[in-house]
Amino acid sequence: METGLIMIGVGCIIGAIVGGGVKFVQLEFAQAASLKRQVMLDIFGVILVAAGLATGGDPPAFGNCGTTQTKAAAQPDRARTPMCLTGFVRREAFPGDTRCVTPDVRDAAAQDNVLGRSRRTADGGPYDNVTCRSGFVWREASPTDHVCVSPERRQQTALDNAAAAPRAAPQ
Repeated sequence: METGLIMIGVGCIIGAIVGGGVKFVQLEFAQAASLKRQVMLDIFGVILVAAGLATGGDPPAFGNCGTTQTKAAAQPDRARTPMCLTGFVRREAFPGDTRCVTPDVRDAAAQDNVLGRSRRTADGGPYDNVTCRSGFVWREASPTDHVCVSPERRQQTALDNAAAAPRAAPQ
């Protein structure tokens, strides 16, 4: 149930961002007639996500390029991957991503996965269907990570990748 609240909340937030007229999982959000309705939908979505997390739900796992993955596919084999030092968590920007980062960076990566497709050009471009809109670049958490993010986020990702070893707990 908790994951359901989170998914519905994420759908509400996405619906608010694009102004409605969107179908998310099995929910369809009509076109929002006013900015007030968009704000109310966004607030409702945030409340649902918070309620889902507060009751013990895990955030939905979003895979590379804004496509959803099953929870099992997004979770690496924890017995064979390094644990993080206190204060750090696995980034999980894509299935199998075990880089240790701060919790706010992990949350930002999850949000970027949700928004990734909306940051691409509609008509393709030099990189076909993964061309980012002006002002966005590939995150590059891995060589095949083509989620569109701000240049600052890509720089943060590169720094996190470079600092991964000292943040992992000794085995």
